[in-house]
Amino acid sequence: MNVRKRIIILITMLGLILCVFAETKCQAAFKGPKLNVKELSLIKNTSYKLRVYNMKEGYSLSFDSDNDAVISLGKVKESTCKIKAISLGTANVKVNVTDSEENVIMNLNCKVTVAPQAVSIKFNKKRYKLAVGKTKKIKARIKPNTSKEKAMYISEDASIATVSSNGTVSAIAPGQTIIRAIISNGKEASYQLTVINPNYQCESQTTPAPVKKDKKATEQDLEEDSSLTSTDKTDKTDKSDKTDKTDKTDKTDKTDKTDKTDKTDKTEKTDKADKKVSSNTSAQTVVG
Repeated sequence: MNVRKRIIILITMLGLILCVFAETKCQAAFKGPKLNVKELSLIKNTSYKLRVYNMKEGYSLSFDSDNDAVISLGKVKESTCKIKAISLGTANVKVNVTDSEENVIMNLNCKVTVAPQAVSIKFNKKRYKLAVGKTKKIKARIKPNTSKEKAMYISEDASIATVSSNGTVSAIAPGQTIIRAIISNGKEASYQLTVINPNYQCESQTTPAPVKKDKKATEQDLEEDSSLTSTDKTDKTDKSDKTDKTDKTDKTDKTDKTDKTDKTDKTEKTDKADKKVSSNTSAQTVVG
């Protein structure tokens, strides 16, 4: 009996677990109501339709703004409410979802920012190049910087290049086209796009590859330079030694000449003295 009871208890528990799992899976499969946007940027005097999706039968909606000075709300029609921007600032739109018994089952929120209208628009450059098959985002600059307005991009020749709503350009075929960006006040900016063949290389852009020198050759060059330097030093030393020897020889010659001159002078003086003595002796002999 105990074994049977245990088996029955286990089967019951497994059944309960399976029921809970199936209910959880069904709840996960059901997608509840949600807004089409959670954050919204508007320009003054423009409007936008805020919509709620995944509404079940019997559900109802109510929209409310916490700042009526910034935005105004229209009537709710088929889960949609029209929002109009009145002045600069921010506001929060709260959406209440209620069931058939008017019980609130969900709250949804959308933050709305009203920014000033764009005054001017420009691109950083007047010309761009792009290879076939490549894409590049080239976005226009709008002033004032606080403006949330989005420009409308247009390509004059879509067979050469196309442009998306955020300014991303896709190169289709070689050629030239003009890309324009327009804002709500009618002002626009443009640039010229040149689409080139990816295999095309401009000769002016080609640069010769740097010559890689072998390490051994470099070492040999250094050794030759050092040997030449040492040879030059040796030659200079030899020249200086020769100069020194020449100077010494000149000095010795001068000394020898001086010595000879002194000796000659002494000899002449001795001869003169001898002559005087002999003349004196002869004079004495005559007198005697």
